Amino acid sequence: MNQNTSAILQARHRQPADYSSDGEELMHGLASSPYQLKRHAANPLIKPSDFPGSVAIFNPGQTGCGPWGTMGILSRTTDFKTRENLGIISLPDNRMPCLFPEKIKGRYMRLDRPYRVCPNDYHEMGNLWVSSSPDLLHWGDHQPLLKPGFTHWATTKIGPTPPIKTAEGWLVIIHGVSRSSAGHRYSIGAMLLDLEDPTRIIGLTHSAILSPTEPYEFNGIVPNVVFPAGAVAMPEKDEIRVYYGCADTSIGLATASLSGLIDLCKAEMK
Repeated sequence: MNQNTSAILQARHRQPADYSSDGEELMHGLASSPYQLKRHAANPLIKPSDFPGSVAIFNPGQTGCGPWGTMGILSRTTDFKTRENLGIISLPDNRMPCLFPEKIKGRYMRLDRPYRVCPNDYHEMGNLWVSSSPDLLHWGDHQPLLKPGFTHWATTKIGPTPPIKTAEGWLVIIHGVSRSSAGHRYSIGAMLLDLEDPTRIIGLTHSAILSPTEPYEFNGIVPNVVFPAGAVAMPEKDEIRVYYGCADTSIGLATASLSGLIDLCKAEMK
C-alpha cells in the first residue's frame, strides 16, 4: 500500500525473524456502511473463536479515516482469505482494544485505549481502561486502569498490546509517548496485572525497556518511533520476543529475559 493507506495481510512464520506473505489482502478499507474505513484497517488482534470453525479478528480503524471515527470491529474468518463482519464493538474513538487470551471469571476481558483528539485537564491523549463481555459482541463494565504521566517517557499518551499470561500475572507490553523539541517520541515499557483481577496493576516499569536508538527507528514515515504490535513469551527459554514498528516503515524484533522483565515490573512499581 502507499503511505496514505494500509491493509491487513496474512504472514506465515518460519523462524522468529522469518515471515513471508503472499500479498493477498484479508482486510483493507471497508466501503460498506457503517464500516467506512476508507484509508486504514489496522492493528488486527486474532484469537481462536467460540464461533465454530473460525477465528475472531478485532480490528480498530485509524482516527479520521472514516466518517464515524475510530471504531473496534469484530470479524471472523475460516481461511484467512475472506472475512465476515459481525459488528462494531467499541464506540469512537477507541484505537486499540486488546483481548485477554482467555476468559476471566467466565467473561471475556479486554484493554481499551479511548482516544481524545482534543485533550483537556483530565484526559491528555489516551488512557487505559478495562472492559468485559459475555459474548465478544456486547461490552461494558468499564474500569479505568492507567493514565499517562507515571514516567518521563509516557507523558502524552499510552497504549496496550494483547496481554500475555504468566505465573506472576498478565504481562502487557505498552507504548508511551513524550513530547520534545524534535516532536513526539515513542518508547516501550511493560506492566503486570493481577491474574484474577486485571483492573489491579501489580507491576509497572518506570524505565523504558526500548526507545529509538537505531537509524531505522529514527528515520522513516513517522520518525523517532518504536511501537509494539505484540509479543510472544517462551517460558521454556526464559525469553520474550517483542515485535514492534520502526518509524512506521519497518518491523523490528527485540528479545529479553521473560523473568527479568517481570522482575523489573515489580521492582519499579511505585
